[in-house]
Amino acid sequence: MVFTLFIGWLIWQIIVAKDGQSPAKQLLGMRVVKLRTSTKATWGTMFLREVILKPLIGFFLGWFFGIVYFWLLWDKNRQELWDKMISTIVVDDPQKQVT
Repeated sequence: MVFTLFIGWLIWQIIVAKDGQSPAKQLLGMRVVKLRTSTKATWGTMFLREVILKPLIGFFLGWFFGIVYFWLLWDKNRQELWDKMISTIVVDDPQKQVT
């Protein structure tokens, strides 16, 4: 059952990544936006953010310091560390206005 849920989530992630979202961000009406262009993140940017940087930073820095998960609390742009690395930001977009 857990494997089936994981496969379903993975397929959902692949489908919504092109819109700059993850399954949770889609449910919450949020979107990942590129800071330089103010456009939604592409599939490649979302892959880099969600599959490579987030687990890598979370494992290495989160394991030792745990502070990486609270980074956005004192950051002026409310960015996580992986968002800073690829110049993105998470915004509320319930009306889907970001293109």
